[in-house]
Amino acid sequence: MTIQVLIAAMYQKSLGLPQENGLAAEDGYVLINQTTFGEYPDLQLRNPEAQQCFLSTEERGTSKSRNMAIANASADICAVSDDDILYVDNYKELIANAYEQFPEADIILFDYIDRDTAKNKDSINSLQKKPGRVDLLHALRSNSCRVTFRLQSIRQAQHRFREKIGPGTPHITSCEDVLFVVDAIRKGLKVYYAGVPLFVRVAAPSSWFAGFNEQYFKNVGAFGTELLGRHFWWLHPLQFYLRHKTARKQLSLCQALRYGREGKRLFLQYCQENNQ
Repeated sequence: MTIQVLIAAMYQKSLGLPQENGLAAEDGYVLINQTTFGEYPDLQLRNPEAQQCFLSTEERGTSKSRNMAIANASADICAVSDDDILYVDNYKELIANAYEQFPEADIILFDYIDRDTAKNKDSINSLQKKPGRVDLLHALRSNSCRVTFRLQSIRQAQHRFREKIGPGTPHITSCEDVLFVVDAIRKGLKVYYAGVPLFVRVAAPSSWFAGFNEQYFKNVGAFGTELLGRHFWWLHPLQFYLRHKTARKQLSLCQALRYGREGKRLFLQYCQENNQ
């Protein structure tokens, strides 16, 4: 069983990021580096024998980078990754064991360790109570770096990240990772949960969350539309607003729903443009 790590990164100045992420020199990876030619080096590497690929591009959008990585992958199993995580030493063994435990799985989700350096404390971010099949409810707690998948399954299902959603896009700047898992379940792909931590993530400022503001509720409204439909989308921003005291301090319920409705409009426009 061969394994590649699919890394989305930006503005790299050297080829050393995979090792900084905890990969050994011989480990397989596909790294898509969003960069600006002329300001940063044009880093390119293809080593098919080692299943290593480092591609620099001026394309923008995390989802687009992840789809480029999938298109250039060649291993049996792929693990979705970012540039800010550190894999545990035996990550490949953990992945291989999980696919042996769940041989019917097309996608397996893992836990990760949250590291708070200020408090010198580690905590495990768990997806659900025990290993096994993942339903839509628990899929909503997913994120991209939990995801590993059988490359053949993803390609046969023509499954992709939605390129007009996620960081680097103009309107809906999150939820692309959750939708990747939700879409997989809706397509009939078998999604499982391994229940072991695969990597460490150091607590850092979010690349997309800047408070319960206009953009946040646009994202929530857009995701609510996908999850609940165009008539009941408002339940998703409503429950977020009622659950978070900080949100209620930042804006009114009318504002939250108005921003959510705009997110709904942008999402439906996106679906229409892309025939979805």
